Amino acid sequence: MYAKQIVHSDRLCHRKIQAVSDRTSVHMDLALDDQVQKVQQQLLAGKRDI
Repeated sequence: MYAKQIVHSDRLCHRKIQAVSDRTSVHMDLALDDQVQKVQQQLLAGKRDI
């Protein structure tokens, strides 16, 4: 019984870690998209100046 509880709590912990890592990777993707858009806007602005 005790061993089953340990395994169960371990699984829950792993699930939480997985959820957090999924969330952070989504945030990183959004930040990257934001940076790419800024660079593209700067390039477009630079082309207009020429």
